[in-house]
Amino acid sequence: MAGCVPLLGGIPALKPLLRQAEAAMDSMDYDRAQALYRRVANSYDVALPDSDRLLCLDGIYGCCDIEMNKGNYSEALENLNLTEKIVEREKTSDMKLQVRYGAMYIIMAQQTLNAKFLQKSLYHDSIALPKAFSARNDELIYRSFCNMALCHFGLGTVKQMAPFVQQMKRYAATTSSWRPRLALYIGTQRPYCATITAGRRLFMTAP
Repeated sequence: MAGCVPLLGGIPALKPLLRQAEAAMDSMDYDRAQALYRRVANSYDVALPDSDRLLCLDGIYGCCDIEMNKGNYSEALENLNLTEKIVEREKTSDMKLQVRYGAMYIIMAQQTLNAKFLQKSLYHDSIALPKAFSARNDELIYRSFCNMALCHFGLGTVKQMAPFVQQMKRYAATTSSWRPRLALYIGTQRPYCATITAGRRLFMTAP
């Protein structure tokens, strides 16, 4: 039947589900994306092969992104706490976790107008960005760099972005991807942090 996902070892084939969820996110069909991400996330089991457990972790990250986009921040935080435990158990990279913590603290800063949360966001993204550069992960480079730019704009410390801007320029010269070029434009030309809603949506989901 069209649209059905085959089963492998009693669980859904996780990669096709993730691709469907990402496509739903791209079309802003968040309810469908959430349902698909949850299917992947709920498949997590310590008995699964390593590669499948990491795919399940991606499902939880997807759920977290959607909850933040929907404004369900307590649920997003629960997902972050769960992913942190799994990352520690699996001894896998925490890049995606750090970026999402950075985004969550930006939201908290926007809602409370408390600059300490921007500092917390910078802490997490300062961990994520070097790892993302090392992994050449365009999406995480984009998200962590933009998070940091927003925080520095908000704190009035834009000059501290200079080393990261130079690193981004060097990276942009090595790839045809548009993400680093857009990140540079955002980070150096558009102090849009005052546009709270647009800023929140931009940092939750990379194009």
